[in-house]
Amino acid sequence: MKILVVGDFMNGSGLTNYLINTYKYFDEENFEIEYLSYSNSQSMDEYFQNSETVLYKVHSITKSPVMYLLDWLSFLKKHRIAYDAIHFNYSATWNFIPVYLFGKFSRSKIVIHSHNNYYSKSPSTFMSKFFLDSLNNFGRLVFNKFADKKIAVSVDSASWMFGGIKDVLIAKNGIDIDKFEYNDKLRKRIRKSMGFSDNDLVLGFVGRLEERKNPKFCLEILKRLRESKINARLLIIGDGILMDQLKEYGRENKIDNICYFLGNLDEVSDWYSAMDIFLFPSITEGFGFVLLEAQASGLRVLSSDLVPKEAKVTNSVKNISINNIDIWLDNISTYKHKDDYREKESNRNCEEINDKGFSIVSSSLKLEQELIEVIRGDK
Repeated sequence: MKILVVGDFMNGSGLTNYLINTYKYFDEENFEIEYLSYSNSQSMDEYFQNSETVLYKVHSITKSPVMYLLDWLSFLKKHRIAYDAIHFNYSATWNFIPVYLFGKFSRSKIVIHSHNNYYSKSPSTFMSKFFLDSLNNFGRLVFNKFADKKIAVSVDSASWMFGGIKDVLIAKNGIDIDKFEYNDKLRKRIRKSMGFSDNDLVLGFVGRLEERKNPKFCLEILKRLRESKINARLLIIGDGILMDQLKEYGRENKIDNICYFLGNLDEVSDWYSAMDIFLFPSITEGFGFVLLEAQASGLRVLSSDLVPKEAKVTNSVKNISINNIDIWLDNISTYKHKDDYREKESNRNCEEINDKGFSIVSSSLKLEQELIEVIRGDK
């Protein structure tokens, strides 16, 4: 069975990590997997070249709509009968053209997977929001018409993309649990390399530096902690359009010497052990992979209450309104690190995450079974 996986395929993207890790566990004897990037990013080129995996690209619709359409028409002409199924992975339905083209003119089964509960980039003006909402409403009709299988990472993301949860599979996002277990040796080594003392309170943020992820909120917290004479540090892992703006905010508020912008890292999993508290102040979120990873590491997690409830798999997560920063600060200021407690918390969380079906092995197997059933016409 031949599958085309459509996604953003950008370094540092949670969606990209999910797709690569999920399809890595597919049975190679039963599946031939190819990939297509709609972001036209070059950041994953080396990975795909080294893995000898096919990656197609189309122009980004936001940068060149005409070239984007021409790319998809050309791709359809060459691959109209090539795939048994196409797995579209989206944040919104306004990008409906390829779904229509392949749903209408190819033999491929159409699988649509919702990964967000709002636009990945919030509209900046009333007119842009009106335009996007109009496209999104029409796109929802297209998705519901042509989808042979509808999948979503949460109830919220199902409602956002398909207008409800009827006939939608709520699929659990899986992680490589063992990879994120707390490691005290790593903690000490990384903190030493960063010049941190045992008494430093290390906060962490992992994600794209964009408005919906709300990274500036983390810097505001750091500023308030410094004003309160709390010895805190902030690790920001990720890249994005807000990088320069965030660095400037740090300089203006004289916290740039305790805020560390690490960019995209290959082994993010190691850095969770070095942190004490994980901050997740997202404004919109389909699920939140990094939230699950932080729980596996036994971190105390402070999360926006706007994040889907499915992401709170363990009791390590506390959901707080981003409109009340004082509650965040109160929870941070009372934290005390204990090595034995952290290790026990990580072990307990990893076991619970696995038992609830959030391991990458079980979630990958579930998706594989769903695709087989769709292709064979069982569903």
